[in-house]
Amino acid sequence: RLPCEFQDSGTTRAYWDKTVKLDLSDYDHFVFRFKAQDWTSVRMLSMWFNAGGNQWYGKLAVANITSNQWQEIVIPKSAFGDTYGAKPGWDDIRGIRIAVWQGRPGKTSFAIADFRAEKSAIPENLFRNSSFEVCTTEKLPDYWGSGHWGIITPQWVTDIASWRERWGVDENVSHSGKRSLRIVGSAKNSDLRAVANWTCLDLKPHTLSAWMKSDREAMPVTLEIPGAGRSTVMVGTQWKRYSVTTGTPKANVVSCRISPAAEGTVWIDDAQLEAGSTLTDWRPARTDATMTGIAVHRMVPELPPLTITPDADYSHVKIDEHRRFLVNGEPFIPYAYMPWGNPSETELNQVALAGYNTVIYCAYAANSLEGVRQVLDDAHKNGLKVILWLHSLVTLDQVRQWVPAFKDHPALIVWYVYDEPAKITPEIQAKYDLTRKLDPGHPAMLNYVLYPTDMLGDIASLDYYPIPNSQPLGIGGEAAALERAASKVGKPSWIWLQSCGYGFFCAREPTGPEEECMVYISLINGVRGLQFFAYVPRTLELWNAMQHLSQEVKQLTPILYSIEQPREATVSPSAIHMVVKQYQGSSYLITVNVTDQPVKAKLQFPGANGEATVLFENRTVKIHDGVIHDDYEGYQRHVYKLK
Repeated sequence: RLPCEFQDSGTTRAYWDKTVKLDLSDYDHFVFRFKAQDWTSVRMLSMWFNAGGNQWYGKLAVANITSNQWQEIVIPKSAFGDTYGAKPGWDDIRGIRIAVWQGRPGKTSFAIADFRAEKSAIPENLFRNSSFEVCTTEKLPDYWGSGHWGIITPQWVTDIASWRERWGVDENVSHSGKRSLRIVGSAKNSDLRAVANWTCLDLKPHTLSAWMKSDREAMPVTLEIPGAGRSTVMVGTQWKRYSVTTGTPKANVVSCRISPAAEGTVWIDDAQLEAGSTLTDWRPARTDATMTGIAVHRMVPELPPLTITPDADYSHVKIDEHRRFLVNGEPFIPYAYMPWGNPSETELNQVALAGYNTVIYCAYAANSLEGVRQVLDDAHKNGLKVILWLHSLVTLDQVRQWVPAFKDHPALIVWYVYDEPAKITPEIQAKYDLTRKLDPGHPAMLNYVLYPTDMLGDIASLDYYPIPNSQPLGIGGEAAALERAASKVGKPSWIWLQSCGYGFFCAREPTGPEEECMVYISLINGVRGLQFFAYVPRTLELWNAMQHLSQEVKQLTPILYSIEQPREATVSPSAIHMVVKQYQGSSYLITVNVTDQPVKAKLQFPGANGEATVLFENRTVKIHDGVIHDDYEGYQRHVYKLK
């Protein structure tokens, strides 16, 4: 039994260490059972192995805890990709660490049982969902994508419907089971390939294989383990297994690829990655048994294109004494899209029509002044504000040129001078100081993984991407800690939210309801800037949800920024989180269900009677003696307006 107490001040995690001396080199899985006294106090569970001194093998997110029942946790050794100083090899393990990351504050406890290491008689299949049977989101297999995070190729960014027609599971064709992955390939487009999530390898040869067939003879398809080897095979019209054995990888974390290299349709099934140079029979990964594909879905209709309003020819930006971010004197919550590279005017137009009000544009050292200005001009033409991210390789000499060149541009609202620094180096300090000196009229910000109060920046910003390794609830804990730190030093708090998946160890992108929960739990906890990482979501469900959320945030902006004293209200059960705001004679109860289960809630607002309007839902609810009873679906928000 592992007791702990998470404080309101924002304890990040509680962890427990066990000293051992073990040779784990022959084992391939670690298994234990876990039980939470209150699962809402768990943002995520992580596990670490100490290889001596400050050397650690880590798995940051090993499980999504969603109940108070015993849950078996199975972690393949191949998942331990976060190596902190650890040398390759598991022959001398000195310690084991189990860490529970804070969700809800409070005194609680956890339990662990049946902790063991296992080894298989034959090599493990290192690919999860290798037969593409589990699709939590629409026709997109968990643990498989087409590249890094979302859709980035300009051709598909502005025509995502065509990409969906060319990439996804086929429920009518399979080598085994019910599904295969179908790709209508291209010799030019890197978004039309199968890319496995990051896999952690021992530094030895590996064999990559897949059953494939095509709609044409001699269809070229490349099998690749980056940094280790690749081979192009000619796929025919009948199911056949193809493979490549590689040399020793140059890195222990890779994303393997199966890439059609010409126009034509390819079906892929029963993929396998295994250690060694011997091809063995296909088998599912040991951890596939824990996959469910179950999530909360609520499809909302696509919004008609919005009207683009040309912006003022200037942007006066101010952070006032109440930490409100004002643009031209009006409260402004950035609802910010991040494009890939240098976005075209067509892409920026699409972003504006979808309801975003801001673009985060990363300017690289190779960009020219003219190229950066063109993006700013195109954004302004489409009524978009710009957070101008000066990539880490942008030199101080370039800062001396760029800041004076763009500081008066009407689209610019914030300089983004550095992302995720582990510490503030003299170079980072100089970059921030120079930016503020050259342009005292615009804030300059840095973004962190964890936000400490003594770090640089006029805006407090961090990022956290929980899906599917944790729950949307975790965003609330991060947002609350960020807001506490920001309020002490008089800064607004902004957050990067996840709007894509299939990158790194994120096995899928969020569903629409998960995104809804993450947006609202951020706003409820005081965040006043929403930055979305990254690019275009793959699913129509998420894209539609984000358009609706953009309009809700726009309508709520003056309410959220209101400094009027709110009346007191309470809500139960604890699954419902709430903030109360008072604005222009009305009270607003902004609430969200942080669980994936339906909830019957009781909201108490003393002295109220009659009806409350439920914003964004075209309905009202009765109030009896200050009490509202209402139903919530999983991850659903309700916003009540009471006179």
